Formats: sequence, C-alpha cells, structure tokens
Amino acid sequence: GDGILVAYKGHRSDVVIPEMVKTIGPAVFEGDTKIKSVTIPSSVSAVGEMAFSECQKLETVRYSGKIISDRMFVHCIKLKNFTITKSTTEIVGGCFNYCESLTEITYEGSLAEWNSITKRTNWDGHSSSTVDSPLVRIQCLDGYMEYVNEEWREVHD
Repeated sequence: GDGILVAYKGHRSDVVIPEMVKTIGPAVFEGDTKIKSVTIPSSVSAVGEMAFSECQKLETVRYSGKIISDRMFVHCIKLKNFTITKSTTEIVGGCFNYCESLTEITYEGSLAEWNSITKRTNWDGHSSSTVDSPLVRIQCLDGYMEYVNEEWREVHD
C-alpha cells in the first residue's frame, strides 16, 4: 500500500477519503454526478490534475491535504462551502476556475497563516481571461481577506 487512489467507482453522495491515502490520481472523480460533499484528510500530500473537475453536484469540501492541485475543482458549478484547514501549504492555479457559486472560502487559521500559504498564478480564478471568479472573501479566525479593485486585502476583526 503506497496509498495511491487511482479510481473511484462508488455511489455515495458524501465521500470521505481514508487516512491511508497519500496521493489522489488525476481525474479520479472527474464528472461524477453523485458526489455532493468531499472530505480530504491531511495524509494526502499529492493530487493529480483535475481530480474533482466537472463534479456538477459537489457543494461542500473540507480540505486538509497539503496541496490544492492544478484545476482540481474546475467546473464544479455548485461548489459553495469550501473549508481549508491549517494542513494546506499550497494552492495551485486554476483550481477554482468556473466555480460560479464559490464566493467565499473558510480558512481555519489566522490571516498570517493564510498569507504564508504558497499561492500560484490564478489560484483564485481572478486572473483567468476567460471567466471572472466570484470568489471575493477568505474568512480567517482573526479577520478576512477581501477581493476589491482587483487585489486581495486584509481586514482585521
């Protein structure tokens, strides 16, 4: 067991990735129309591209993996409840492209901890030329980030 998830043939609406999984392969859940919620544990350190792309009923994600990967949630049009825990260290570009319901992300850490996460170009979908992202708020424990005038700024509670 090297902990690589390469295929998913389940029929559940609530998917909880087991703690033994270290890697989620590319496009494993792509286009799954049953999944409504996903929980990803901190054991996950690598994720292939487009792992959850086109999951058009996916609404809720709790993410503790180390990296949110390339186009990971692209075209998840109903995704609106997204929680990132302090285990996450990097967010890759394009992961939230065409997530037209995602206006806010909840981060279970401070503004300083949020700012220490590595964020790649177009991590938030705002620098994509094809579609404008609705994501305008990152709620942290001691305040929030808001997207105003084409930039992210800190607001301390």
